[in-house]
Amino acid sequence: RSPRRNSIEESYVDGVSITHGKNPRKHIWTYAIGLTEINDYPHDCPCNSPNPGPSPPAFVGSDYHCESGLYSAPWSTDGAMYADDVMWDGKRCDGDEGPCCNKTGLPWFCKELSQPTTDDLEVRFCANEDSDKENAAVEFMDLYIGQ
Repeated sequence: RSPRRNSIEESYVDGVSITHGKNPRKHIWTYAIGLTEINDYPHDCPCNSPNPGPSPPAFVGSDYHCESGLYSAPWSTDGAMYADDVMWDGKRCDGDEGPCCNKTGLPWFCKELSQPTTDDLEVRFCANEDSDKENAAVEFMDLYIGQ
């Protein structure tokens, strides 16, 4: 997650935010991107061990999954896409990132809302820098909604 961005109304994560409603949005799930799998950077995943990144905002709680597509520094600043390690699939979680992939059901998540809603769902791609420095590609996304 990106430090100092703690409002659901802001681009609070480098990754994907899934919410419903507006004014305020209500959090469903977050797919976060950590900077590296094995280094101790302030932008690494909060589930990394023994060198965790910052905790997610309170409204996210434990309703997130975080991975990095980059094993370690140095990283490119020329708009490179690190596609060798697919994000959020629960695989190739090496080094400090290992605990991030211990969640049951990955790459899927299941979230029961506190009450039924007819709100629209919103999927936002969030980043705090331009795409030549931070870029993520999503090949497909399936959302299954039930009662």
